[in-house]
Amino acid sequence: MKTIRDRMSWIIVAVLMSVTVVHVDSALADSDSDAKNVLGSWMATVTAEHPPGLPPLTSLITFSPGGGVVESRRLFVPQSPFGTLIATAGHGDWIITDDDEILVKFVFLQQSFDTGELVSKDTVSLALRLEETEHGRYELNGSFESVVQDLDGFVLFKATGTYKANPIRVPRPARDDDD
Repeated sequence: MKTIRDRMSWIIVAVLMSVTVVHVDSALADSDSDAKNVLGSWMATVTAEHPPGLPPLTSLITFSPGGGVVESRRLFVPQSPFGTLIATAGHGDWIITDDDEILVKFVFLQQSFDTGELVSKDTVSLALRLEETEHGRYELNGSFESVVQDLDGFVLFKATGTYKANPIRVPRPARDDDD
């Protein structure tokens, strides 16, 4: 029988695989006004600070008009306290506050690979700011919190850290009137 410590170690691995990450240069033109908008898809790097020592994760997140958000990352978790797991994409909501902070919350479910039975859920909260880089591009920077709960609502694991994302944009072709 696995100990609580063994379970927590596997949950940490599962959470890190599910929380988000990246730092990818985007081919944005300086005049691209769409770059100033959070709407669209982003590649993110999620770095846990607590607990320390966990590797960064990469994820994809899409902000839709009206406040919908979808997040995805590696969905197969080969080892966990619950056995081999598969996870759904994260689904949730986002808002921009009066002081321009972007608040995001999404949930994804973890299921047994063998039976399809739901075993846990992870609720991820982000607090982000859209910031201009020195190259005139835009990125999202902020923090995350991930809380994994069993089906009875018992908190199995919690992680916090930093979040940094770059937009995934189609490069704008040069126009004849661009001189």
